[in-house]
Amino acid sequence: MIEFPKVPPTGEDNIDLDQAYVSKDVPLNQKKGTWFRIYRPTKTPSSVNKVAKITIILFFHMGGFTAFHPDITIFNQPCGRFVSELPCIVLSLDYRLAPENRLPAAYDDAVELLYWLKQQTVELNGGNIAYRTGLCSSDLDLKPVKIAEIIMNQPFFGGERRTKSEIALANDEVLHMPVVDLCWNLALPLRANRDHEYTIPMTQGAYTHNISKLPKVLIRGFEGDPFLDR
Repeated sequence: MIEFPKVPPTGEDNIDLDQAYVSKDVPLNQKKGTWFRIYRPTKTPSSVNKVAKITIILFFHMGGFTAFHPDITIFNQPCGRFVSELPCIVLSLDYRLAPENRLPAAYDDAVELLYWLKQQTVELNGGNIAYRTGLCSSDLDLKPVKIAEIIMNQPFFGGERRTKSEIALANDEVLHMPVVDLCWNLALPLRANRDHEYTIPMTQGAYTHNISKLPKVLIRGFEGDPFLDR
């Protein structure tokens, strides 16, 4: 397993004048051991009469449902950049990982964060967890939370039948197909295969009827990504 350096939250005391953002870790569900890191800019745009409305981004980290947490450098850096440059507020969720917690545990944690947002009165932007959360949110009473957009950056989907990009990049230096299969075997419900509704968005499932209710969706894929054809 690859290990990345961890980054502690900045805290909100003794803020440097040149500091673009601050961060802190917030418990979500102590019984489940879930938490999230919240990033906020030190300066927000404002008009003469009121503080400007600011968007909140929900960030669901990569890791094939089996690895990583929000406090490592590869996730801390982009979250800090989003907050500094947009500006916005970012909530980076530490969802439960497989195999100890198989799907839909990560999806349930994301929905629980939505309910936390509902209590705070905020607005949301959110690959696979963002999509699933968007689907089920249509059946939830989240007012005044408004899901404005879903961003899926190289989303982690799959299937029993290989796509052209998966075949061509089966021996990818970063992500071999056997590793991908192992992630799914550890994350999916017991006795489920890779044609499950959690793996293939087109598979008929509990929330298929909500696809037409999704907000704007941006999907980012790149040449050299084994999942490009998904």
